[in-house]
Amino acid sequence: MPTLTPIPLNPREKQVIGWNFIMQQLSPETPYGNTLKANTGIYSSEDRQELLEEFENIAYMIKSLQNSASIHEKLGYELIKLKDIRPILRKLQSNQNLDEVDFYELKYTLLVSQRIIGLYSQLDLSIKNIQFSDLSESLSILDPQHTQLPTFQYYPEYSDRLQNIQKEKKSLENTMFQLQKKKTVEKKVKNAEFLDELEHLKQKRTLLVQQEQAEIGIIRRNLSHQLLSYVHNFKSLITSLGNLDWLLEKAKLALQFSGCRPDIQKFSKKKEKIALKLEEMHNPYIASLLAARNRSFTSLSVQFSRGVNLITGANMGGKTVLLYTTLLNILLAHSGFYVFAKSADIPLGAFFSSIFTDNQDLSQGLSSFGAEIVMFNRVLLDHENEPGFLFIDEFARGTNPSEGRMIFKAIVRYLQFLPWISVLTTHYDIKPEPNVSNFQVVGLRNTDLSALAQKLSNIQDDPSRSVALIQDHMDYHIIPVTSNTSIPMDAINIAQILGLKPAIIQFAKEFIQNDLHQNVKE
Repeated sequence: MPTLTPIPLNPREKQVIGWNFIMQQLSPETPYGNTLKANTGIYSSEDRQELLEEFENIAYMIKSLQNSASIHEKLGYELIKLKDIRPILRKLQSNQNLDEVDFYELKYTLLVSQRIIGLYSQLDLSIKNIQFSDLSESLSILDPQHTQLPTFQYYPEYSDRLQNIQKEKKSLENTMFQLQKKKTVEKKVKNAEFLDELEHLKQKRTLLVQQEQAEIGIIRRNLSHQLLSYVHNFKSLITSLGNLDWLLEKAKLALQFSGCRPDIQKFSKKKEKIALKLEEMHNPYIASLLAARNRSFTSLSVQFSRGVNLITGANMGGKTVLLYTTLLNILLAHSGFYVFAKSADIPLGAFFSSIFTDNQDLSQGLSSFGAEIVMFNRVLLDHENEPGFLFIDEFARGTNPSEGRMIFKAIVRYLQFLPWISVLTTHYDIKPEPNVSNFQVVGLRNTDLSALAQKLSNIQDDPSRSVALIQDHMDYHIIPVTSNTSIPMDAINIAQILGLKPAIIQFAKEFIQNDLHQNVKE
């Protein structure tokens, strides 16, 4: 079994990128499947083969769900019945005697498991981590009469002595009942004689009860001792049941959101090589938020190299959504899930780090900028020489723009020399560098701004509708850019079509041109 490491996100990050939403879609039927869900984690680079096998298993299960729906319906009906027998197994391993309830729950679980094994065998699947063995031998201990009934009692087969004691006790209780009945009917029976005889019978019954409990204690000890030798088998059983349950959930998730099997690569040592590729990826969480507002999610495609990948564009341009969606799908792939894309080539990294300004914990009194610096230093300290992923959204926007832009440029320059895939978004105007993969959000580049301005003029008194209309016209795809690519003017365009005074727009354009000349001198 691979050793999984915890998902490297804080609670807020898990929420905003959509991780929590995905986990909420997964509802294992068994306590064992729910344990695997709770322990979802990242496969290490050493466990690449196990990760590939998990994807293969999901592929088998998806095909099985599509081709054998009726069997899977019955299988789900049985899985939901399973009880958690792990506390019972711990009692056995600590040499405690089980009680009647324990024997019942263990027997019930074995009976249900037998039916599950029978249904699973009809699926004709061969999955390495789902291996069931014959349960008849261990089940016969708890069902010596082979009735297959989901009940338990101390059967006569366990002890002739117990059977004789219980028969004698039952006969005695019948005698007591008849005596009391006789006393009620025959008023002439002397009360003293009746009480003496009844007391004698009660004492005798008490002795029989003591003998019965002592014999039951012996039976409990014997049964527990016999079952102890099957603990390994029981553990193997619940492991396979959990794996089956969890694998079914992963396959259902892939079908629900049109997931694809990612191609897992080793981390490239060449900076110029395309290391990460996601074609038409989507984010079910963000899509659900948009659907609530009668809007749809635009599928996004990315091709990132090892090194620095810089995405620029206006703040309404969807850069953060792209960052969240990319990170979500990379984490899903590293955790043994299909990804939400048409196709995916993903390298297996040693770490994941994200610095999202809006999600920093400022409880220690640091500004957002200070929190970013602390986190960035921590990433460098922990992972500078390891291959992995870094995602930064709008770094240094919490400080003054002039210094923030220079610090951001310095970080971009430094990251070029690290063995990471770094994806950074910014609204700063950063001149493309040769060793940086530069991208821009298409935004309003291909939009008829005059027509859009005309539409906005009809709803200018409703700011929320105006913003929504602009967003509907935004193209959230990204395109590679070079030093010759025109500077995006989405912020100016948005301000203009929203009715900002022409004089202010003109001043802004002049300032931009002056700044461009200054950048050329740099």
